[in-house]
Amino acid sequence: MPEYTVRAYDLLEKQIDGLFCTDGMLHYDRATSQMIYVYFYRNQFLCMDTSMNLLFRGNTIDTIGHARIKVARIESENSITLAGPPAIVNRRSYACQNRLFVNSSLMGKNEDPDEFNSNSVIDVYDLGKEGKYIMSFYLPDYQGYKMKMFAASRNEFIAIHGRYLIRYNLDEDYIN
Repeated sequence: MPEYTVRAYDLLEKQIDGLFCTDGMLHYDRATSQMIYVYFYRNQFLCMDTSMNLLFRGNTIDTIGHARIKVARIESENSITLAGPPAIVNRRSYACQNRLFVNSSLMGKNEDPDEFNSNSVIDVYDLGKEGKYIMSFYLPDYQGYKMKMFAASRNEFIAIHGRYLIRYNLDEDYIN
């Protein structure tokens, strides 16, 4: 059992139901001792210290600021569920070395649909500069498989495509 518990009731902001609308991914960046929470259904992430004190709220470059989900109540079971498929904004993410890597699931206005559908889009943010957007890059499908998981470091990107584990080199000068 932990020696103490930290509760941060007001960090995640309710938009619709307070449950699904706050769903996301939690990361820890060992290099900076920061915790990062990335919402699935809106263009926002939180950066906190290990005591759950909010350092800043950042936004991804996607334009969906309000979760687009529909919730239904099942009275007979006294439960709630999603009434339809949600619009996922941030599919996957990873924090490392003061960088946040986000796999965006939304196509930008100026993106080519064929290019978008045959790649995974990775947006990179600088956590040391309050989440400032740095760049985006495409990660091509491999052997017909989309990326389904990834990890990153300052100069490497490792992805799982189907049954393949692929290591990519990132040019550190390019990211900086």
